[in-house]
Amino acid sequence: MNEYLGEEKVLIDKVTKEEIMKGFISEKDFMDFHELEDETNYLEIKEEAEKRREKRAEQIIERYCGERGIIDKGQLGNYDEIILRLLEETGLSYRKIAEITGVSLNAIYNANKKNRT
Repeated sequence: MNEYLGEEKVLIDKVTKEEIMKGFISEKDFMDFHELEDETNYLEIKEEAEKRREKRAEQIIERYCGERGIIDKGQLGNYDEIILRLLEETGLSYRKIAEITGVSLNAIYNANKKNRT
């Protein structure tokens, strides 16, 4: 990273550096790109993928609660929208979403069922 943003030339030749940097508007754009969180599922061990999905669910819940002034996650059972979003965006099971949200498994099932009809 230092070689792309600085003058030091140990591993990367000037031509390669210039070609790569052409893809970015500025050095800030380059830095911003490298700070993005990658949500792509790669070939990784199952537990790591599950932890990433759980982390993503927590972020979605936190943002949703913040936007609506919800303090108690147990209230999420009243909002089918968040349950459906978690099902669609995280790939977590009903059981795991129920565990994370504190909402009953039945409420998760019913929210999804209502959406499909």
